[in-house]
Amino acid sequence: MINELYHLFLGNRYQCSTGATMLKRGGKILTDIDAAILDRTTGELALFQLKWQDWDTNDVRMQRSRAKNFVEDTDKWADRIQGWIREFGTNALAKALQLKLANRIEITAVRLFALGRSASKFRSYGFESKISDLAACTWPQFVRLRQEIGPALNVIRDLHEAAVREQFRTIKLKALPHEIKVGPTLIEFENFWNGYDETV
Repeated sequence: MINELYHLFLGNRYQCSTGATMLKRGGKILTDIDAAILDRTTGELALFQLKWQDWDTNDVRMQRSRAKNFVEDTDKWADRIQGWIREFGTNALAKALQLKLANRIEITAVRLFALGRSASKFRSYGFESKISDLAACTWPQFVRLRQEIGPALNVIRDLHEAAVREQFRTIKLKALPHEIKVGPTLIEFENFWNGYDETV
């Protein structure tokens, strides 16, 4: 998943961390950063917590437990990252991530992302993030947003803002029929796919 993420940010504009990074305080591990991407053009740094949870279950109690764990874990991660940065600063963060800051390049902003492989919105289960600066989205959603934004002036900021906006977007699903003709026979599927109407 890290390799897939980094392949969305190829080219000299971006610098990616070499692997997972452990942030320490007083010799003890405080939290980890799964992936980091620095935009050398704007100085913005994206930090990622990656979650690969299995949602192939119809057990509602298990789904609620996984939803609760996702929200609590990512909130705790974001809170610890923000606290560490306030204490040690962005230069120390760049050093911990082994990012080489060239002359006149400074970290201007740090954006936090939590990516779930297949799920990330859990308000329907009664769990909602308390960290307003944390953008949580699914992997397919993140890929779509990255492709929609393209080579913008400030890619990381635009990605973060778009992901945060979509966390609070509600949609109404509608059935999309599909027809298949096999010889003289026409087969109609009434609920083959779902479309949606956006509501604000």
